Amino acid sequence: LADNRSLTELRIANSSVDYTVDCVLLAGLVGNISLTALDVSENPHGAEGLKALFRLLIANSTLRSVNVKGFRDGTGIGEGLQLSKHDSSSGSPGPVRFDLGAPIWHCPLDMAHPGSRAVVRWLLYRAERHGVNPPKAAFTSISWSGQGAWAKKLETGGWYISHSGRLDFAFELELGMDQQSAV
Repeated sequence: LADNRSLTELRIANSSVDYTVDCVLLAGLVGNISLTALDVSENPHGAEGLKALFRLLIANSTLRSVNVKGFRDGTGIGEGLQLSKHDSSSGSPGPVRFDLGAPIWHCPLDMAHPGSRAVVRWLLYRAERHGVNPPKAAFTSISWSGQGAWAKKLETGGWYISHSGRLDFAFELELGMDQQSAV
């Protein structure tokens, strides 16, 4: 999505778009330079999903409207970081929940889950916006069980995030009081 230059409108109304998908949209569309309208109406975003969509609207320079009419709070997500356990009956990891504004946190992520990759992309994006160079320097105490690099900067400016393995890390941005209110 980040590299698609022909996409001007994305309509995924009434499609069970929840918090996890909202985070994937945030990570995938934050650098898109052609999207002007996003329709995610009639979906169970929950409060945290709406925060992710609001951050997307602020961070994306071409996005002019995000339709969230008829949103439902079907998630019951609380504040801060909460990681769901792996659901062995479905064969896929549960959604990753995190506080989009927290300057410090620690968590293990299963990179097979799109929500986990979205979290890593968002954190790399935040580190870049706050002048951390290289952005991966904001990640400390890293334990990586996958093959190759867990994240790689693309020529297009986006990030490739590995689709397998487990990434355990601490993330910290040292922010002054004026920067904390802007996060």
